[in-house]
Amino acid sequence: MKKLCPAFFSFLLASLPLLAFQAPAARPSPRPTPAPTPPPALEGVVKGPDGKPLEGALVFARPPGLASPAPTLSARTDAAGRFRLTLARPVPHTLRVEARGLAGRTIEKARPGAPIEVGLTRGVALEGTVRDGTTGQPVPQARVEASDETAIPLLWEPAAGVVETSTDAKGHFRLEGLTSGLQTVRARARGYGAGGQSGAVPGRPAEIYLFPGTILGGTVWGPGNVPVPGTIVRADSDTPRFRGSLRPVVTDAEGRYEIAGLDPGSYRVTARHKDFAPAIVPTVSVERGGDMQVDVVLDKGAAVVGRLVTGPESQAVAGRVSVQEIDGQRAPEALRDLLRAEAGSDGHFRLEAVPAGSHALAVIAPGYASKRVEVQVAPSAREVILGDVELETGLTIHGRVRDRAGLPVGGATVVAWPARRMPDRSVRVSAEADGTFVLAGLEPGPQRLSASAPGYAGIMRQSEAGAEKVELVLSPAGSIAGTVVDDGGRPVELFNVSAQPAEAEANEGLVIRSPGYREVNASDGRFLLEDLAEGTYVVEANAPERARGHVSGVKVAAGSTTD
Repeated sequence: MKKLCPAFFSFLLASLPLLAFQAPAARPSPRPTPAPTPPPALEGVVKGPDGKPLEGALVFARPPGLASPAPTLSARTDAAGRFRLTLARPVPHTLRVEARGLAGRTIEKARPGAPIEVGLTRGVALEGTVRDGTTGQPVPQARVEASDETAIPLLWEPAAGVVETSTDAKGHFRLEGLTSGLQTVRARARGYGAGGQSGAVPGRPAEIYLFPGTILGGTVWGPGNVPVPGTIVRADSDTPRFRGSLRPVVTDAEGRYEIAGLDPGSYRVTARHKDFAPAIVPTVSVERGGDMQVDVVLDKGAAVVGRLVTGPESQAVAGRVSVQEIDGQRAPEALRDLLRAEAGSDGHFRLEAVPAGSHALAVIAPGYASKRVEVQVAPSAREVILGDVELETGLTIHGRVRDRAGLPVGGATVVAWPARRMPDRSVRVSAEADGTFVLAGLEPGPQRLSASAPGYAGIMRQSEAGAEKVELVLSPAGSIAGTVVDDGGRPVELFNVSAQPAEAEANEGLVIRSPGYREVNASDGRFLLEDLAEGTYVVEANAPERARGHVSGVKVAAGSTTD
């Protein structure tokens, strides 16, 4: 047996590479991926009069003055009274909180990022009588509702913003759980039109008179002629000044609905249920004294899917898609928040529950011209694939919104419209966080530009379509504070106050002199009007059962308060 010589073994060891005896080098650990920034949100807790959390309170918010129409966000509080509303942009919102039996509360300029605690109180009461407008006799069993004039409307939430009751045999009613501010009181009854009173003050009697009117009723049917209970039904007047005047109703267990108190005119009936596509009866003519029967048929509808792209390489584009027309008619305002979808960074969108018919979609994306897309939805279709929807920039104006110190004004609203026309064909965008903006899809020629943001005076100037590096400089807004008193020098607790520019500004490049308005409920009669441009104003106050009062020549300086 051969033996390995130690010398030879030493030689072998010496001849091996040094790396063979070293531990494997450790791989560099990958750098941690930074956590994505959470989206902005309004969050907080709602408590009742006893200081305990309220479950099931309705919380909704609306962004003031955003460039594109934004839907009202809503949520219910959980068992701990907490709520969270995820926002598209980190801008102040108007926040409204309501709970059954308690007075609602409106918070202006609620800012995301800081916890919000909202306390609700039992509120106050408003009493009155409903009478026949012809005979003066009381109207029993009339439905009466009151709404806070500062409340945010929710088109598809029947109980939002209102407190309701019925009149007794003597036509008397009592509404409890109201805020102490001005109320709009409406009444309706079988055989009568709607009657109401604006500016009603809790604690003071209200008289409402009803005149003959019409009841609109019917049944909501689903597939297979099955009645659909729990459907929300609206009747919206085609006359602009009466739109949204009636609250929606909910169908009963047999799918029946009834909307009382309609005045003569033309209406559009819209029905919505969570399991179906919305349905529209476009033209319903209502005549005085005759009840109307209008049935509505719901179907499942279809999802419309596609992708927003641009350029020869079909680069994805983020944007928004909404139904603009339904069967050749402009989509009702009540459906604009429902029939819309967002396209993310991959460009994909999915528009759910689109009813059968021939429709037109509106596509809006920052930096691109808006586009109209025709779509046909067959009654049997459950999905319609549009494929790629190509967007173009067209003529643009690039620029930046900043303040006097050169700092960007993110979220500012920038509007452009042809200089030789009224601003009915305008393009609106919101400035990015760094103040930059792109107005796309403009007509050739001169354009008027306006920019505005909370805390700043708006500005207007002229530019040309295709311009680059346009600078819009905003100046700090001023404010007016004061006290409203009666002829005896005592503070008035409940009033409206406004500030109107003393004279119109028409010169290019000057600030936009917008009026200010506030409804005030304060025991000391104090008020504050904010976001006013520098200039001279006429301040006017109006209180129930009192003559108007005004003060002329009130001067406002940028960034300061005139008291």
